[in-house]
This record gives sequence, C-alpha cells and structure tokens, in this order.
Amino acid sequence: MQSTRQGRIQILTATEIDDLYRRPEFNQTEREEFFSLDTLALGHVRKMEKLESKIHFILFIGYFRSKPVIPQFHLRDVRQDVRYICQTYFAGAKPQYTILPKWGARRIRKKSYAKVFRASVRAETSRLPVCGSAARRNRRLG
Repeated sequence: MQSTRQGRIQILTATEIDDLYRRPEFNQTEREEFFSLDTLALGHVRKMEKLESKIHFILFIGYFRSKPVIPQFHLRDVRQDVRYICQTYFAGAKPQYTILPKWGARRIRKKSYAKVFRASVRAETSRLPVCGSAARRNRRLG
C-alpha cells in the first residue's frame, strides 16, 4: 500500500482500478454463460415493460456475474451484447439506442443494481448446503 499526497492510503493502482471498473468484453461463449437467466431473473424481466429496460437488466446481471461491480455504459456502446440478448430472449427485436439523461440512467442503474443484487444473493444462497440449526430444523420439518 502506498500513501498518496493527501495522506490517504492507496490500496489499488490506477491499472487495478481500471481493470475492476472497466466493462467486461465477452466472446460468444462468455455471453452464453454470463447472460444466461434462471427462472427468478426471467420473472423479473417479464414484469418489465420496455425492451430497453429488459436489456439493461440482463446486461447488469451478466456484467455483475463477471465482476462484482456494475460499469456505466450506454446500449450503443455494447451493441454486440445487446444483439446477443435480443436474439436469445426477444426474437431479434431491435432496441432504441437512445441516450438517457444522467438522472434517468442513475435511477435505472440504482434500481437494477438492487434487483440484480437481491436476485443473485437469492440464487447463490439457495445453492448453499444447509448447516447448523437450520439443518436440524429442516430435518424435523421434512
């Protein structure tokens, strides 16, 4: 760890920060893996009205699976990922590549981040083995 001029500790180098927060770039195999949806995530997608919101949500899930951060991006910057998602989930539908105002993008990112986080935590914890008092309680109930 290095100390910066302002007296703050610098834990990550500029390269490490860039690696962490830069949007991942997937090949076809990685797209198939990271943009796959379970039934819980598909349920969230089906509740959304706009195609662009659905695409953003799926992109957030895939990028979050790759790295535990959600990068900032516009749909026009990730056209290959958008094309894959549209072909896979929306019968090749074409989204509008509009630029959202900063407040709109921030609101979508905040809401989507919360949904992605809750959904991924639920999915991951459902795969964990039951242990301790919960295991005893489940044996009694089952």
